[in-house]
Amino acid sequence: MSGPLRYFVFNKEQDFLRGYSDNLRYTGEGLEIAPGAVSRGGLFYSRLLDSREKEASWHRITVNSESLGDASIRFSFYAAEERSIRDGETLRDLEDVIRDPDMSRKDKEAAFLPYKVKSLMNPADALLHEAKGRYLWFGLELYGQGGLSPKISHMKVYLPGASWLDYLPEVYQADPAGKSFTERYLSIFQSLYDDLGREIGRTPRYFDPDVAEGEFLQWLAGWIDVDDPYIWEDGQLRYLIRHGMRIFKARGARKALAEVVELYLGQKPYIVEHFQLEGSESEAGRLLTAKLYGENSCYFTVIVSEETVPSPAEHKTLLRIIESMKPAHMEANVVVLKPYIFLDKYSYLGMNSVLGRYRAANLDGFSALAFTGIEHDDEGERQA
Repeated sequence: MSGPLRYFVFNKEQDFLRGYSDNLRYTGEGLEIAPGAVSRGGLFYSRLLDSREKEASWHRITVNSESLGDASIRFSFYAAEERSIRDGETLRDLEDVIRDPDMSRKDKEAAFLPYKVKSLMNPADALLHEAKGRYLWFGLELYGQGGLSPKISHMKVYLPGASWLDYLPEVYQADPAGKSFTERYLSIFQSLYDDLGREIGRTPRYFDPDVAEGEFLQWLAGWIDVDDPYIWEDGQLRYLIRHGMRIFKARGARKALAEVVELYLGQKPYIVEHFQLEGSESEAGRLLTAKLYGENSCYFTVIVSEETVPSPAEHKTLLRIIESMKPAHMEANVVVLKPYIFLDKYSYLGMNSVLGRYRAANLDGFSALAFTGIEHDDEGERQA
């Protein structure tokens, strides 16, 4: 029922640079008062918006903002049919007046006053039917509180499309005053309808893992049987969704388990299976491997560095991930390596030990081993 939507968007730095600003700055999150000027507030005048239609009736504005209360953000709207504006005895281009850095704030306000339509405090969505004219521009005032600044991240100014009034009998357009009221009244519901239509049109983004986020991304992950999707970051979930078919077809295999654990930890784990320990030549070697890795052939060990599992919460989450990916008949043991080397304990090159340059020890009374542990073995003999 509506014609094609036409609008002007303000959502990036270039959009704000094309206007005039005083005491403001643009960050990646939006427009805000510059540091050191919060107590004075800031002012922005938009560039001149051209509808390319004579006597255009502007439709609405939508604003995404972080306010500090209604008094912290103030919009003033201006409309004109001609592009030139009188400045004293001369005519000047409106765009030049808006962007003139030498013209004071007070002089700009005085020059724009004859074209002022209305002012609004902190609007999120407002109709602009009173604004009639080919050209529209607006002033934006930001006021800080307690050293904090409000922020404007996104704005859209809509041109009118087909009015719902056009679909009613002509009797509703006979009286100019009645026509104006009816059109404005219908615009409330037309705006809701248009917003809903755009949202429906954007439905595919909820099914695209590269675009979806938050709850929708977790919902998509549930489609491929990702357990506890809330424990994963968005980037990790996107990887699981994109590669889920391949990974979960191999669920229970060592390679798939290692890939998922590495995705969560950001570091590749060591996985030791029972068959890798077979063939030890000495009795001491067999006893040591049995002590460290178990004797059961349905038992495997996942070894990770301490820095990747800094707290009990991460350790518990890691156990749940391994449980979801391991073979059903096998049990897993998770070993968190300390950043030290222990004799007859877990020592893995690159995780808790490194190869260094040879250096002779000097027992001269000034040197010592950095860390030494003494413990008793099962027969009571002391070991270093």
